[in-house]
Amino acid sequence: MRLYKSFLILLTFLITASVGLTSSMRLAHAQEVTPIVVPDATNNVTLYFFWGNGCPHCEAEEKFLKILQKDYPTLTIRKFEVWGSAKNREVFRQVGKKLGADVKGVPFTVIGDKYIGGYYTDAATGAEIRDGVASCVQNGCVDAVADVVPALPNQTPQTPPSN
Repeated sequence: MRLYKSFLILLTFLITASVGLTSSMRLAHAQEVTPIVVPDATNNVTLYFFWGNGCPHCEAEEKFLKILQKDYPTLTIRKFEVWGSAKNREVFRQVGKKLGADVKGVPFTVIGDKYIGGYYTDAATGAEIRDGVASCVQNGCVDAVADVVPALPNQTPQTPPSN
């Protein structure tokens, strides 16, 4: 009888330990899974793109932005050609002043209260832009330069040449 009780106690212990181990393994597995982030269509984001006509880096970024806009339907891209427009150069200067940025070159991109000067490749600068947009779409962000950029109806509509 004593052997039978020992056997039952051991069996109960093994079953309890097995259930506990399985549960903790499931919990550990659930914590290791990286969630897939899907753009939340509730946060509108405005990206400001300052460019120059004939600038090859600007043209590369423009192509990237067209793809990005398809991925993020709540993204609005405001474009300002600064080499041929004194009005847009002044907007560019005011944006730089507001952000505390040196705005001597293009392309120059503003997302929320962050800015990116220049454009290297889609994998480098493009990824940085995509991350900024994704963060603003997911978490919302302050449009830091909205008060110094003219409203849409007053914007000089110019787009970079497409090749």
